[in-house]
Amino acid sequence: METIKKNIELKFDGLQKTIEKNNNETENLKKRYELEMESYKKELENLTIIQNNLKNQNFEKDNKLRAINDRIHENDEKIKDVNEKIEIINKNSRKQTLNFIHESFRNFEEILNKNYSSAKRKKQNELKMQLFSDKKYATVGLKNIGNNCYMNSVLQILKNIPLFTYNISMLNDKSDNFLFSLKHLLISICKNNNSYFSPDEFKRNLGLENKLFAGSNQYDSTIFYVSLLNIIHKKLNKGKKENFKKLDMSKYTNKTLNQRFEIWKSNFLSKNQSFIFDSFYGFYANEIECESCKNKTQVFQAMTYLDFPVVKENGLIRSLEECFENYQNIKPLKDNCSKCQKFGLIEHCILLELPPILMINLKRVGEQFAYFNEIEIPFRLDMEKLIKYVKNYSIYELRGFIKHLGDEKSGHNYAFCKNMFDDKWYEYNDKNCNLIINEPKLDKIFFLCYIKVGSDAENIHYLNQIIDLFKNTTK
Repeated sequence: METIKKNIELKFDGLQKTIEKNNNETENLKKRYELEMESYKKELENLTIIQNNLKNQNFEKDNKLRAINDRIHENDEKIKDVNEKIEIINKNSRKQTLNFIHESFRNFEEILNKNYSSAKRKKQNELKMQLFSDKKYATVGLKNIGNNCYMNSVLQILKNIPLFTYNISMLNDKSDNFLFSLKHLLISICKNNNSYFSPDEFKRNLGLENKLFAGSNQYDSTIFYVSLLNIIHKKLNKGKKENFKKLDMSKYTNKTLNQRFEIWKSNFLSKNQSFIFDSFYGFYANEIECESCKNKTQVFQAMTYLDFPVVKENGLIRSLEECFENYQNIKPLKDNCSKCQKFGLIEHCILLELPPILMINLKRVGEQFAYFNEIEIPFRLDMEKLIKYVKNYSIYELRGFIKHLGDEKSGHNYAFCKNMFDDKWYEYNDKNCNLIINEPKLDKIFFLCYIKVGSDAENIHYLNQIIDLFKNTTK
């Protein structure tokens, strides 16, 4: 029993020691943990301080960043604004550059065209002198068979235009009596076999085409000229005639004047295709503008000649240049505007395109006291100086004109022409053809023929072709 008691005491002591040991270890571990805890707390406090410091620093950074971002955005807007301004400047600069380039090319083109035309003219004149100076071609007169001087004078002018005589001479169809008689007439008065030729066959066929010329009445040369071109064009026209629709120009009000003109011209020429239209027809626009509402309307027209009055509001016109100016000047109208119904319409004529063969009629008939008014006529016309609204760099040279002796009711017409073969001036007075020394006197003129220098209308190639027909053409 005593032994058991001792064993129990020993175990108890051992257990107590173990407990004490464990307690000591636990206390030590606790202290160690507490120390660690204190260390962690201090570290946490330090981290918290650092964190707070970082938060404060980040806040400041955020504010700085936000301020910087605001400044960047503001600068972006400024840069965008400056870029837009720079783009505008660049556009204007490009526009100015393009305008400068276009102007430079325009000036270069003008110089080139003038130099080329002059060089071409000089070369052709030299060839003419070599080939035709001693031949006396196209010096045959036309017999007056009864007040037909108006017809003879126009035919002599047209005969001395190489392009016209060539195109008529090359017609091979003998079934059309009118064209064939015109061809025979032109070839006959280009030959030098006789001093004059009688146009009775042509006159008879002309009367069949237009009864106005069937008799022996005297008519204005301009009326005959227009009628002759209309007859020839009608017979040679290759334009479309069927299913042709009239163009509605009101669809193109948003386009420029030149754009509208090109649309109208393309449509117009689709039904009018002949060498007559290519060579003798020009185009203009009658523009009417309301001074109140600024509404503008244009009507495009074709023309076979320019019709110039010889008087104006404040007196007589003294020169052909003044005729051009007066023709293009703004004129007041008495009508009211169709849009705003207000008074104050103005009208002016805009010359858009001139033909290579330019005919000019001086409107003396009906002008009474101005009938014998002398007008200064130049041998050369620089269209750049005469055409107001559309630039035209062409030079035109006077190749023929018609004078009138008498008054506005009766008299005699006769022509002066620069011979297409030798480039010398001749007076064609019905059956008489006389060489003019130097240059003819430009007075009592009412009908003028100018040809564009360097144009195909005066091509020397046609002269050789015409001469080749002399041997082979028979009535």
